[in-house]
Amino acid sequence: MAWTGKYKQIFARACAAIGLTDEQRHMVLSSLPNAHCPRKGCVTSTARKLNPGDFEQAMATVESMCPSQRVKLPATRNKALFYYSIGYWQRKAADECSRMRRLVWSLHQELVDQHAMRPDSLPGMVRRTAEDNRTDDIEQLGYVEVSNLIEALKAIARRNGVRIDHLLRHPTANSLLPTVQQTARTPHAHSHPTS
Repeated sequence: MAWTGKYKQIFARACAAIGLTDEQRHMVLSSLPNAHCPRKGCVTSTARKLNPGDFEQAMATVESMCPSQRVKLPATRNKALFYYSIGYWQRKAADECSRMRRLVWSLHQELVDQHAMRPDSLPGMVRRTAEDNRTDDIEQLGYVEVSNLIEALKAIARRNGVRIDHLLRHPTANSLLPTVQQTARTPHAHSHPTS
């Protein structure tokens, strides 16, 4: 699933709002494992494998580079000005890592149930996935490492013919976008007192 136009626009607007250069924006994208486009041979926000979790991670990284406590995304011709508080995307990214860790446990259990893996094999996979083989505790893995672990489990499922589609469903794009204070004028509903 590639990023939607909305994701790409919000990412670009957030980068511009805090003054990131094209090189810095490229650096943020290159930290995402799914931003590498083998067909084009480069890192791009149009890579087909980019998903909502990657969007959260990219926004959390941009947010961490912001010098102020609020990010103000400037208005464009068709888009209203809006703000979000620092920490929003970092919390979302942490939630995404938690969801991904739960997915690892679910994938592992499904593979064990289908006799495609041994029950005690996950810690060894975690250690091989962890940078410098530093841990066998999945809670210590970062986003990229958990993402790589999920891909390894998916590969095992493919090799063994185990169906895992039901485990891979992801929240919709709208659930990831922040609740924002829009400056555009919106009509207000008037309440009428009842007697």
